[in-house]
Amino acid sequence: MLKTVKIIDEDYNGKIPKDKINLIKLPGIGEYASAAISSIAFNKKAVAIDGNVKRVIARYYEIRGNDKSFEKKISEIAERICPNSKNRSYTQAVMELGAIICKPKNSDCHNCCLKSKCSAHKKNTVDLIPTIKSKPLKQKLNCISFLTIYNNSKILLKKRTGKKILANQWEIPSTNWKVKPLKFSKKSTPIPNAKWKKTNVEFKHSFSHIDLKNTVYKSNINNSQIQFNEDDLKWVDLKKLNKYTVTTMSKKALNLLNLIQI
Repeated sequence: MLKTVKIIDEDYNGKIPKDKINLIKLPGIGEYASAAISSIAFNKKAVAIDGNVKRVIARYYEIRGNDKSFEKKISEIAERICPNSKNRSYTQAVMELGAIICKPKNSDCHNCCLKSKCSAHKKNTVDLIPTIKSKPLKQKLNCISFLTIYNNSKILLKKRTGKKILANQWEIPSTNWKVKPLKFSKKSTPIPNAKWKKTNVEFKHSFSHIDLKNTVYKSNINNSQIQFNEDDLKWVDLKKLNKYTVTTMSKKALNLLNLIQI
């Protein structure tokens, strides 16, 4: 948002561009937002398709499915029926119709102004449209986290690399995420010659596509000059933890061990 504000200030003399072409160039503004701004704010002809609009169109024309061809049909129809004038009123009307009357469940067809021509209402298929996407099964994985504490005030954190999940965030060093439950090994710890003890902290952390079971081992260190297993490790003061982008899973572990509050 800050980047967008600066661009509007410097390149557009502090005025938000009215046309979708320039709006979509701004950071954080995509197809839907640019169309919604053009239509609602500036009354320009633009097709803004949110979940409510999609549902109204799908039911009115009785379009079933949830794949790419379904999305394409909705977009084509939305383009075709979009009015050349009073676009602001049209866009907000369809959005409100979907939000208040043509709801995902318990739609109020009795009070709908389009019911006499709505194909789904005529065929009694309103509750079947749109087709609900089946959620993919989550992958169940396991890992072990190794919490190193120095002088009861600092912990050892590692910065995640690459472009995958949680990239560039800091975390309590842990093993790779595996399907099978892992056995503790000193070789996997950041400080193999330290004394490690299994804690009573074991919890599940959920991502959109993964359920990760995390078991925490702990080691108390008295020497902060001790050699690490890897180079991308850093002592971080618990009081300054908020200055780092720490993974939610690591924060949860620290909270369960009464080291921080979240």
